Amino acid sequence: MATRRDLDGPGRADESPAQIVQLNALVVMQIIKQCEELRSLGEHAEGYLCGLLEAERLEITYAYPSLRGETTDQEADDYSDEMNRRLRQQGIDNMVVGWYKSAVFGSFLNREVFEAQYAYQSAVEESVVLIYDPVRTSQGLLTLKAYRLGPEIMNIVKKDGLEFSMESVRQAKINVETLFQEIPIRIKNSHFVNAMLSELEVIAPSPNKRPFLDLSTSNILEKNVGLLLEGVDHLLSENAKLTNHQKRIQRLQSDRIRIVQRKNAQRQAKGEPLLTEDEINQMFPRPFPDSPRADIVLTAAQVSQYCDKIGQFSAQSLSKMQMAEALQGKLKDSSAAFVSAIHKEVQPNQ
Repeated sequence: MATRRDLDGPGRADESPAQIVQLNALVVMQIIKQCEELRSLGEHAEGYLCGLLEAERLEITYAYPSLRGETTDQEADDYSDEMNRRLRQQGIDNMVVGWYKSAVFGSFLNREVFEAQYAYQSAVEESVVLIYDPVRTSQGLLTLKAYRLGPEIMNIVKKDGLEFSMESVRQAKINVETLFQEIPIRIKNSHFVNAMLSELEVIAPSPNKRPFLDLSTSNILEKNVGLLLEGVDHLLSENAKLTNHQKRIQRLQSDRIRIVQRKNAQRQAKGEPLLTEDEINQMFPRPFPDSPRADIVLTAAQVSQYCDKIGQFSAQSLSKMQMAEALQGKLKDSSAAFVSAIHKEVQPNQ
């Protein structure tokens, strides 16, 4: 895999990572094709992203799938090296600048994605992960987002490892917004592709009918609520583990205080000086075990994302319902006025 030194040019060493991700239309089609093929088999798709870095833009020009099934790290590295060699022979950008993954309803904030993205960013700082939602895309809304770990969480993991502590999270003020940063995406077509799309629009224009006022919520809201409940249950179980860990720490602290007080009482009875701080540290060389914080932070971030999805979907549905009620009220008023006018015309004739 490429390192940051491979990407750095003159004056690039101290600059911030790329602030926008530019995708070729070919990359989007490659990702959609593989994700849809594996979705029909009930599997999630993953793969590598190749491209280059220009100024503050990360340009992704090619994507290819990763090995399916259980593979070792050596097999995955050999496969990636062989693919990069073949791409280089064809004159295609072969520098790995990230990876992609399919995730239904945005369910991607877990330890597997966190560890994989940390590994990519450790090698190439500008690396991103593209999350593709096949369900939303099948409904006519292309859902493809780019994420990168925030600099605060990268520094914590470099310092404390993947099992970072609660104290480190508190000091760095890590929250669900700074865990994964969303990077804007721009899809770019060549002039030939734009010309072809313009010609197709003339030859076979798309119908003007759009289901903008479709009031059915299908099963999206129900599925998101179910995922939210599962996330909240997991969060409660993690909080229970954290509470039990804190109680264990309090018991250990009480035991240490009791032992020190007993030792000091014995030394005082013998007329000896009390235990010093260094002597106490020698008696208890092992520090108190700290609680791992990664799982609870990731779960809280996933629950927050479910809440945002439900809020967006509910707001759209409520807006449609209010518009439909207003139109229905006006329709009733116009119908009543029409019927009243007919009655007025009929009565004089009688």
